[in-house]
Amino acid sequence: MLPEIRDPTVSVEEYLQELSVNTVGWSMTEQLLGLLPVVLGSIRKRYGGGEPPEVRIVKSAELQAEGGPYALRIYIGLLEFALGLRYALPPVVAELEGVTIDASSIPGAFFLWAVAHEQFHALRRHNNVAARYRDPAEGEAALSQAIERDADLCAVAEVYRMNQWPDVCPGASDRQVKIFTMYCLFWAIRTLPKPIGDSHMGTAERMWHVMVKLATLKADGSPPDFQCQEDDTLEMFRALALCVVQCERAYLRDIAPGEPSIVGDLQYRDRDVVQLWDRIYAEMFR
Repeated sequence: MLPEIRDPTVSVEEYLQELSVNTVGWSMTEQLLGLLPVVLGSIRKRYGGGEPPEVRIVKSAELQAEGGPYALRIYIGLLEFALGLRYALPPVVAELEGVTIDASSIPGAFFLWAVAHEQFHALRRHNNVAARYRDPAEGEAALSQAIERDADLCAVAEVYRMNQWPDVCPGASDRQVKIFTMYCLFWAIRTLPKPIGDSHMGTAERMWHVMVKLATLKADGSPPDFQCQEDDTLEMFRALALCVVQCERAYLRDIAPGEPSIVGDLQYRDRDVVQLWDRIYAEMFR
């Protein structure tokens, strides 16, 4: 359910018309918003849910998006964050030789991830999940984190599938596509402002689960190796972990010197949160 509307909204077309073509970042803004029909259509085609939602741009500097089955509200603050994402080039780029990493790669990956995240809240009926499994005696942190983790990982899979398109990473191997996806999402997850409260997992935990998700996905769309039993999955996880460690070193070197490293916290934690979602999924989705 959408929250009470407080700020004025306009359509994507109206928003672009209001911006001057001379505005800094206008071209990139047009490019990001041009991704919406593609990603929303792809999600609805793959997972059902009818026609894509109506998109409205909210004239607010808040860094968020929100939506349901029929409407998606994207705040100007989210667009501005995407356009201003800072990143560095760590040695991992050497493994991506031949894969184009341009000025739109990281903002585009973050924007796709954020939009898909909101769509999966609706498609996975997370409001119903929250209402059914809320237990005031246990607190709401674990349930909220389980729901947000599910939306995170569904969105990661969607970004990966989009990056498989030949015009995104032409000639790239599946290994390169996954490393490229991890590389792009690292900078979004690492630089997102830390949420107030405990509704989301911490940065290191979110990064860990993204690595696992990418490692277990299959290029041909066959069932993922959720139990990490295959050698290819473990080797892919090692490559993704190396990518994250190298990105973290570059982040601390070039963007946030003196900030604590997340490397030591990259491990399987929040077991209760994961097990809670597994139980919910078994009851509601299978």
